[in-house]
Amino acid sequence: MAEDGKVDLILEELRGLRAEFNAFSLDTGERVASLEIQVKHGISGNGQPSRLQVVEDRVESLSVWRWRIVGICGGASGVIMLLGWLLRQ
Repeated sequence: MAEDGKVDLILEELRGLRAEFNAFSLDTGERVASLEIQVKHGISGNGQPSRLQVVEDRVESLSVWRWRIVGICGGASGVIMLLGWLLRQ
């Protein structure tokens, strides 16, 4: 009789643990699915420019500006050298 009570108690505890584990498993699965969606939308953009595309565009813009500034500095130094040469004459 006393053993039946212990067995019932153990079974009740196991059922409670199983219910808690199932809730934890569902919650974890939902969180993982949410993170997968966020990562997918963050990289692919889902019809809008993604973060990766925005970064690539900004890097390209910086590269274009760099060459423009190099050209402007080269032109300005050429003009300064020409003016210096003309003033010596």
